[in-house]
Amino acid sequence: MKKMMTSKLQLDSSEDYPPAEMINSWVQHVGGYLDCIFNIECVSMGAQEMASLNGRYRNKYKPTNILSFLQSDESEIVGSLVFCQAVVDQEIKETGMSYDNYWCHLIIHGLLHLAGYDHEVEDERLEMEALETVLLKQLNMVSPYEED
Repeated sequence: MKKMMTSKLQLDSSEDYPPAEMINSWVQHVGGYLDCIFNIECVSMGAQEMASLNGRYRNKYKPTNILSFLQSDESEIVGSLVFCQAVVDQEIKETGMSYDNYWCHLIIHGLLHLAGYDHEVEDERLEMEALETVLLKQLNMVSPYEED
């Protein structure tokens, strides 16, 4: 019998996110699939601040849609998901994805980073994208990695 996983979600005061209940359901779903507990905070920031963080931690001096910061992975995965709303808005327009689908994908992507997945090497990228696709489909969302 699978144990009940209860993840914790804390959002900053930004109004840029989907409803907390929706984000929490995505976090719970990923935690259940990976058999782990997430304790995360979500933080929204401007493009300049995000470019600074991205430069400091990844040597990429431009804003990005999300950065994931792991603080602990003892009994639960504790971390922060940091978003840049300007990049998020631009990518929603460019991809044509629905607002909820885009955010669901972004949250899943960030959670997988906190859980240790990465996409810097081709094999790891393919594994991470396949897992994102499975999780998105389970949530009745569209994967950006699949052709129509």
